Amino acid sequence: VESNIDAKEWLIEVERVSSKLKISVQNEPREWRSHIEQARQYRLEKHSESLGKVLEKISKREKNINYNMNDLGTEYKAKAEELKVIATRYNDLNKTVKDMSEQYKQVTERYEQVMAKTSEHGNSVTDNSPLQKIKLAIQNMRNEITSMDLRIGVLSHTVMQHKFKERRHRDDKGLEHVDDLIE
Repeated sequence: VESNIDAKEWLIEVERVSSKLKISVQNEPREWRSHIEQARQYRLEKHSESLGKVLEKISKREKNINYNMNDLGTEYKAKAEELKVIATRYNDLNKTVKDMSEQYKQVTERYEQVMAKTSEHGNSVTDNSPLQKIKLAIQNMRNEITSMDLRIGVLSHTVMQHKFKERRHRDDKGLEHVDDLIE
């Protein structure tokens, strides 16, 4: 079976008659579908009424809570602001403490350097080893001077003895001109 109808004409015809082909169901009061629809409608109305009452109660309680908690809310806001101020002050003071700790560390290091230099200087001042060396050198020089004085004395004595002997010998021989040569 083949159709001789054009596809475009067929679509146009379907569109034209499709609205006439729809069946509309009329609800009769005795029909069970209408009873179900009425029951749904009644339940929706009851639910909306009970929800309205619940919303009204919630609204009243919310207003009551807001009224009672208004002071607490204000107090909370004030405390929150105070906390912000305290936190800012804490951060500032903490930064100051860190800066002062760094300064303290620097001062302590400087103090330790000064104490080391002072201790070193004190040790060099109280270190009497160079002084002891000088005293020992002076004592050695005194000993050498004493030894030299002793030698000079011995040599002087020897020279004097030699002069006495020469004089005696000259007096004995009459050599007066040798005396002039020695002196």
